[in-house]
Amino acid sequence: MLIKVENNTPILNADISNKLTIFEKQLKEIKQQEEIIKQAILSEMEAENILSIETDDLKISYVAPFDRETFDTKTFQKENQELYDNYVKMTPVKSSIRIKLKEWFYGKLYNQGAYVRIYWWITRLFVRWHYNSKCN
Repeated sequence: MLIKVENNTPILNADISNKLTIFEKQLKEIKQQEEIIKQAILSEMEAENILSIETDDLKISYVAPFDRETFDTKTFQKENQELYDNYVKMTPVKSSIRIKLKEWFYGKLYNQGAYVRIYWWITRLFVRWHYNSKCN
């Protein structure tokens, strides 16, 4: 059983809680690393005026900046409630769960094994390499 209820309080299995916490932290670290690498590639593509790069596994395309047109739903609803009600459409959304790490727990995870530390070092090495290649 993943969830046990004691005194009307739901309690998540400790092993599952630990695994999810570590997994969520690793996902956050990987997303941060991905963003660093993407920004480095973007900078070089802009500097070298490269529009596309292909490898056996990837195709990376440069997307130039542009202005996106958006619709201010809140203001429209406030100023035109009756018209808004005529066009608003309700869409069912299936049930799901949302998992968020508590901020105080992030530091604790750095002591939880080599996996997180390895990604941290890889990111630092990449940033150093990228900076050095730009300076030379």
